[in-house]
Amino acid sequence: MKTYTILNIVLYTLYSFVLLSCIETNDTVSVEVLAPVPDEVSQYEMVEISFLVNAEFSDPYSSRDIKMDGLVSGPNGEKVVPAFFEEKTDDRKSIWKLRFTPRFSGDYKITADLNNAEGNAQSAEINFTSVASEKNGFLQLPDNGSHYYFQFDSGKKFRGVGTNYAWEDQPWDGETPLYFPDFFKTLNEAGANIVRKWMNPWTLPLIWTQPDNDDLYTVEEEYKYNRSGIERTDLMFEEAMKNDIQVILVLDYHGALQTEPDYWGGNNYWEEHPDNIINGGTAELPADFFTDDVAKENYKDRLRFIIARWGAFTNLATIELWNEVDNALENEGIPESSIVEWHNEMGAYLKELNPFPHLVSTSVSHLHIPGLFAAEGIDYSHIHIYGNTAGMAEVMDSVRTLYQTPVVVGEVGYDWRRPEANQVKEFNEDLFKSYWYALVEPTPIYPMPWWWEFFYEKTDHEAMKSIVAFNEILMASDWENFERIDQTNQNGVDVDLLYGGNTYVGLLRNSLSNNSPQFNIHTLHEYPNKFNVIFYDTYKGEIISESVQNIDENGMLNISDEIFLSSQKIALIIQYKQH
Repeated sequence: MKTYTILNIVLYTLYSFVLLSCIETNDTVSVEVLAPVPDEVSQYEMVEISFLVNAEFSDPYSSRDIKMDGLVSGPNGEKVVPAFFEEKTDDRKSIWKLRFTPRFSGDYKITADLNNAEGNAQSAEINFTSVASEKNGFLQLPDNGSHYYFQFDSGKKFRGVGTNYAWEDQPWDGETPLYFPDFFKTLNEAGANIVRKWMNPWTLPLIWTQPDNDDLYTVEEEYKYNRSGIERTDLMFEEAMKNDIQVILVLDYHGALQTEPDYWGGNNYWEEHPDNIINGGTAELPADFFTDDVAKENYKDRLRFIIARWGAFTNLATIELWNEVDNALENEGIPESSIVEWHNEMGAYLKELNPFPHLVSTSVSHLHIPGLFAAEGIDYSHIHIYGNTAGMAEVMDSVRTLYQTPVVVGEVGYDWRRPEANQVKEFNEDLFKSYWYALVEPTPIYPMPWWWEFFYEKTDHEAMKSIVAFNEILMASDWENFERIDQTNQNGVDVDLLYGGNTYVGLLRNSLSNNSPQFNIHTLHEYPNKFNVIFYDTYKGEIISESVQNIDENGMLNISDEIFLSSQKIALIIQYKQH
């Protein structure tokens, strides 16, 4: 039997301690700041900080595996900002990034906080000062509760004029695809300020590792999120930002849960869905997506990544959880209660997670799901209307009455089916009507046309340009909140009016073309009788006349025949003129 002296034992103990210390030091998690942040950053300017992380993980997109947050201390208190994985550099080391946009001027401190199975680590403290700027910041519900506009951090009002742009690379009759840079530039020139953009198997395919679009995206073989889709989503936001365009980002669409081909012969992507049990998920049926605990955790991780990667973009206007979730309900027999409960859970989680004030919504096509737009965290009701522009106001009013929220028509069209080449006039006229009939409706975004490729190639955005020009006049006018005045027919004129402060805004339709129309403004008697009156041709997109007019003690405003000479529909603004 071998004996050990006290010296042997001491030396062996010291050797073991040193050896274990070296091993422990090599394997301990750590976070290192890779590049300094400028000492001064403009308010509402995104800061991107890179970190070198030393840590083991299997799935960088699972917060149950590894999670990194930015602990931010600033003028408005403390915030937790999710960080995101960028790339691996070797077996243990990887690059992570934090994107943060300061909403307030003043001093900020940020520390990266990393957690995984091995333990916890924090970075050195990062310090910078945010300097006040003239930028508008993030879009949100207005302070005064108005349903007629959204409001930026700066207080500036925003009423959206734009289009759907669900996917980018399919032309109509032409040969040139509508890629982000060119199409956003075209929209900017037309005056648009918002688009609605999908994430799905063939465009911005975040969760789809084998995207249905070989021209723009590659198969993802290493991770559960498609990195080519992530990179192109970055590009989309950057190009939209260059062109002053806000983005409604649609995270899911009904086809993701469908099992059978639809009218179009496709949109049945449930077989490829990562939460489907045949693909390694835990959901056997599409309905399980809304109730299965693992599927819900996966979705929360997706929300976390989306906020981490794109939440700091000030032009992310709305996070729309689902496009036409009612179609999935109808086609797959999903219980209404499951969908509403899921929205309650995800809406609440998103509001808690998100350090930025993005709006949140979800949309339906044609079915009412009781309680959906009252779900936790949902900021406005979102509906789609096809083939019913004449009844659009009635539908919007019913939804608004039910939920007491702003109502947005996120898709509108003469028909939900593909336009034929000989239907340019019908589709374009219907689009004009949808824009202008919504003028007096309590909506912060004018109805957004579908078939964007068709209007781009066939109409040069005439209808959009027309409403844009008037909307600019409207948003510059002196009003705080509008109240709807009931529609009336007076002396051959159908009158839709809004009244706000000392301003009237309206749409007039001359139903008696040979009549000299006039109408009565009932409440103008509270002001002196001089008013600036603007008449605007809704088809030509230009002011017909602008003049100071006297309105008598009975509130009568006469309109000459010439006003309706070129258009049977005109818009108008009447504003009290200060003396």
